Formats: sequence, C-alpha cells, structure tokens
Amino acid sequence: MIYYGIVIYNKKITESASYNSLIYNGIENTEIIIFDNSNNKQYINENKIFTFDRKMKYIGKGENKGLSFAYNAMIEFLRQYAESEDYFVTLDDDTTITAEYVQEIQTATRNNKFAVCIPIVIANSMVLSPSNVCYFGKIRPIQNLNQLQTNRLTAINTGVCYKLSCFDKVKFNEMLFLDCVDHCMFRDIRKNKLQVYIMDKAKIYQQYSRDDNPSCERRLNRFKITTKDVFNYSKISPVYTIFFCISELRQAAILSKKYGTMIFLKEYLNVWRIQKHQ
Repeated sequence: MIYYGIVIYNKKITESASYNSLIYNGIENTEIIIFDNSNNKQYINENKIFTFDRKMKYIGKGENKGLSFAYNAMIEFLRQYAESEDYFVTLDDDTTITAEYVQEIQTATRNNKFAVCIPIVIANSMVLSPSNVCYFGKIRPIQNLNQLQTNRLTAINTGVCYKLSCFDKVKFNEMLFLDCVDHCMFRDIRKNKLQVYIMDKAKIYQQYSRDDNPSCERRLNRFKITTKDVFNYSKISPVYTIFFCISELRQAAILSKKYGTMIFLKEYLNVWRIQKHQ
C-alpha cells in the first residue's frame, strides 16, 4: 500500500497541482492524506468538507506548523493502522506528478527492497533533485545521474517515497520549519545507511511560486524563517556553521541594500545571538 501525504498551505485542495495530477493519473491501491497548514479559516473549512465528502484523511491544527511537523504528524497517524512494509510519499502542494512517476513508484515499492525511493525533480528545465551536498553544506546540482555520490546524496522532499519501517531510525527534524528539512533528513538517511533507489524514469515537475518584487515585510518574514532554519541545520558541523553564517550574512547585506533598511542585518544578528545560546 502506498500513502500519499500532501501538505497544503492557504489554498483549496482543488488548487493543488500535487492533488490534481495524482487524481488525473488514476492512482490505484493508494490513499491520500492531507495535512492542512492553512491559517485562513475559509480554506480550512472548505478543505475539511472536501476531504469528508471523499472519505480522505484530513489533519490540521488551524495554523502553519511547518513541514517537519506536518510530515511527522502524518507518519504517526499512519503508523496507527498501516503496515511497516507500506510506503509513504511526501508531497508539497505544487508538484506535477506524471504517469511515469506513478508507474515506477508502483514497480519500486512492489519489489519491496528499498527504504527510500527518489524521483527526478525538474524545475525550470533543470534537474533540481537529486543532488550532492558538498563538504561545507552547499548543495551542488548534477547534470546527469552518473555524477551522484552515495556518501553525498541528497534530495528535496517532494515525491520521495519512504518505507514506513525506516521511520524507526529517522525522523523529520522539527527544529526546522521549512528550509533544509529535506537535506537534514537525507543526512540521517546516509548516516543510517538506509538503502536508496533513484527512480530514473520517474520525473516530476516542481512549480515554485514566484514573487519577483515582494514587499519588505513579506521578504523579512521569509528571511526570518530561512535564517533560523539555516542556523539550526548548520549545527551539524562546525564547517557547516562557518559556511552558512557567511552565506546568510551576505544575503542579509544584499537585502538590506535592496530595501534601504538595516532590518535584515539586525534580524540576522538577533537570530545568531539566540542560536548561539541554545
């Protein structure tokens, strides 16, 4: 059995590319679970009704709890009744699933040999995932699958398929709200030597929402999330800490110059002080 977990944020389920493309491709022997991170009451109510009418599983807390919390909540919910040999697929709400992906994931899970199955994720006509993580934590994209290194392998969350039994050894890090959730998970997958399979015929497409000219307030809110997550993730090693401290400081300087305010640099220093004493 394959369970697809979709995390929705402030939109109707019917507006989710992930949900619509799954339904379009006629998935069989599967179940869809929705974790609603929305804080908009209208979307929450409509999504509850939608899932109830279709006998779908719905989980929500009435606020944005972040990706790690959402994935862990769905996993814990599943483990109450699913088999340890069943599979769980993590999806955000803006991924386009293909027929090739559905077919290959059915084949890969039927063999039941792998703990983790990774698709090829395309964004802007480039391979976004899988990729390699460098010694100092920077993610290095690949041009072809031959460039992947087992001891450096990482991938983004969407479309990854996990055997439920692997969550006896790994768990999504709830210190991370949105950024680096996936790379932290794959660090633990490498550390625990879980068997990974690259589904080279399974291509899916990521549609990142774009706002080319966000307001200062909106950009600051996003910067706060990223900076906190990056600092927490960088605790993996002193080398990561140095690299990400410099990287985020540079980003803070760029944004401060762009918006004509020191608030980004102040926020960077504030997060750095808090993380240093934790």
